[in-house]
Amino acid sequence: MPTSSDTINSNISWLKPDQVEAMRDAAHSGRHGIRDEALVTVLYDTGLRRAELAALDRVMVDLDEGELRIPASIQKDYPNENTPSPATFELDRGGDLRTVRALRAYLNERDSCSPALFKSQKSNRMTGKGVNDVVKPLADRAAVNHYTYEGRGEPRPGPCVPASTIATPVGDSLVRRAHSYRKVTTMRSASFRQAMQRRVATIYLVFFLVMGASAYSIVGVAQPPEMELPGEQLAVGDTLSLEGETYTVSSLDIEEGDHGGEATATGELVWTSEAAQFNDQLANGTELSPVQLAVDGQQARHTATIAPDETVRYEERPAQLRVTAAEETAALVNETGVRAELSVGDSLSYEGNTTTVAEISERGARLVWGDDYRLAASSESARFVQVFDVSARLAADPAVEEEPVTRADGQQYVVYQANGSTVPLTRYLPARDTVDLQEGDRLRYEGERARISDVTAEAVSLSWTAPRTDSAELEEGANVTLESTVHVVHFPDAEHVVISPAVEEYLETTERQAQFQQRMSGFWGITIVSGVATILIVALAFMPIKD
Repeated sequence: MPTSSDTINSNISWLKPDQVEAMRDAAHSGRHGIRDEALVTVLYDTGLRRAELAALDRVMVDLDEGELRIPASIQKDYPNENTPSPATFELDRGGDLRTVRALRAYLNERDSCSPALFKSQKSNRMTGKGVNDVVKPLADRAAVNHYTYEGRGEPRPGPCVPASTIATPVGDSLVRRAHSYRKVTTMRSASFRQAMQRRVATIYLVFFLVMGASAYSIVGVAQPPEMELPGEQLAVGDTLSLEGETYTVSSLDIEEGDHGGEATATGELVWTSEAAQFNDQLANGTELSPVQLAVDGQQARHTATIAPDETVRYEERPAQLRVTAAEETAALVNETGVRAELSVGDSLSYEGNTTTVAEISERGARLVWGDDYRLAASSESARFVQVFDVSARLAADPAVEEEPVTRADGQQYVVYQANGSTVPLTRYLPARDTVDLQEGDRLRYEGERARISDVTAEAVSLSWTAPRTDSAELEEGANVTLESTVHVVHFPDAEHVVISPAVEEYLETTERQAQFQQRMSGFWGITIVSGVATILIVALAFMPIKD
């Protein structure tokens, strides 16, 4: 017995394209050749059932677009719980049937105002039986017999079946070519399209998830290039020795950035040059105090040293000197315990003279007093000339008035208190002390032993060597010149600093670090975009679809 599958297969029939062409040719031997050719062509091209074909209207055909649009209302399953959706057919998809041309020729030949696409001679719309009545004669005239599965694609053996018996099989066979396409087209329902939409969304979702996860994994495992420079890591108090010079890290600090910006490390490097070169220039007419200037043979400059624990008179009372040499301070303490603190530069009355404390050491306090000297330079020598403090001298002499008088001739005179007699001020004052020095001579200037390096009529140049403490600010990436060599500063952490001559290596590493950060920013961007895209895809996948 045949199986159910055999039974089903025995009902399947179809036509080949050359058979359809034979029926189209046979149509032109009848009265309505153009209409019948178009009818057979549309049946074979679209796979519509005869009743569906009969229900077509002219407005459902768009020959410019090559499309046939049919509503759900004329389809076989309408209406029920499985109501199909409107369907659109692309006419002559393979380009071999010439469906559009056949329809255009048919519609141009028609003069009826009937809305139906196919009409009969007796009515304005052809029926399904009328369609069959067209197919039957065409199959007969063209000697067309349908193919079956039973014959495996070959015509059924035996004599030619009369047209009256093959009309229906031939009509059914016309729909076989496009039957599956019709199913796909008419399945453009909301559920089908949404399913397809979600499948596409799933593909994109997986793509973006994989891309985002890959980018994030790179961000998680990637390590920036490390700054590795030759040189020791120095903390506060550590020293660096270069060509006999010793440099000390005096401080390391963290400076907070403005408005919550990134904190930066800073520091200071100090060193002492034992024989640093100093230069100064004295303009002609400059006055120097006894503290500033000391020259061999200088008559108007006096010094005295008060030794520790030495008793001197201070404010009409005996007082002893107490020295703190380390701090360069001293104090005069009387018998009542009253202290008078002294520092370098303070004034002190000593043996009737107003003195200046020039130095405090373990040897005591050195005092200096005397008149100023004015520079009177020429192209040949540097002459220092004593300058008199007239008011101080007159005040210290009880025999004369404290202030000189000026007479009509413009000269100043000193007045004696005993008899009121006068003497010109120039005669009262002693001869001025002068000191002449040449280029190359030495003198004491600001406590340093200086040499006269140049003498002109406008100025005198001085030079000397002495210890000097220098410092340099330390900042990340800053250059510091030490012993004529440029060094770069790097802070590996907040408590250490590296001062290295590898400037080029530092620049190359910072460039690689900048490139690394750019790449990481790119991967973060991919991760974020992928995450946003994933959310949008999921949201769009479940949006309702308008049928």
